[in-house]
Amino acid sequence: MTTMPVKSVITTPLPEASLAAGAQTIAGFAWSGHGGITRVEVSTDGGVTWNEAPIVLEAGRLSWVRFELPWQASPGEARLRSRAYDERGLTQPDIVPWNAKGYLMNGVYEVPITVS
Repeated sequence: MTTMPVKSVITTPLPEASLAAGAQTIAGFAWSGHGGITRVEVSTDGGVTWNEAPIVLEAGRLSWVRFELPWQASPGEARLRSRAYDERGLTQPDIVPWNAKGYLMNGVYEVPITVS
């Protein structure tokens, strides 16, 4: 294992959070050892639809980026997901093939939340 695959993670809100309906921000980080991050998408419906999340902070071509997506949250359950793309066109898979010790785990991670 010498190079980390493209990956993103939502850090705000936290899993199982309870949010108020209305204006919210979904934020997190993305990185790739294969090239700079060119795009991050966020889904609020478990991956049915995706919206591009602007990159708001960069730490260098082969380092992490921070993304933020303004979101009008509606009451109910939501399943937040993010996926990143790097300059080589690599992205995160929904299902990661088995790999020894799981070091290459870069699948799309889901953050379940409740909006009231």
